[in-house]
Amino acid sequence: MKTLFFLALLLIGSNAFSQADTLKYKGIFNSIPTVFKFVVTVTNKGCLLSFEGSYFSKKHKKDIVFSGKFDSCAKNADPDAPILMDEMNGDVLIGKFLFNNIGAEKCNGEWVSVDEKKHSYLNLTLMKEKKK
Repeated sequence: MKTLFFLALLLIGSNAFSQADTLKYKGIFNSIPTVFKFVVTVTNKGCLLSFEGSYFSKKHKKDIVFSGKFDSCAKNADPDAPILMDEMNGDVLIGKFLFNNIGAEKCNGEWVSVDEKKHSYLNLTLMKEKKK
């Protein structure tokens, strides 16, 4: 999570109203190679980090989105706590993600179904941008 703090500092370096960065991770999800895209936006003087993400689901044959927030200035904010994100198929909640170390070379997490009967653990690796 400390990596996330440094990512936030880099994004707000120019002190604009909001800054965003896109991170792509690859890993295995439900036994399928998957690319997770995270868009991290920092607002409110660097305190609020918003996460919007997506991955392509072969089961649903479309992009599935997930989102969450972390307020680093909140009284009880724990910088080492995982970021909780809702996974949505349109307007329907289909699961929850808990991600650790977003912004680091290695990001890990867990997916839990809405009924909490299914779990899947994730070990993701940051994809490097190819130089042109």
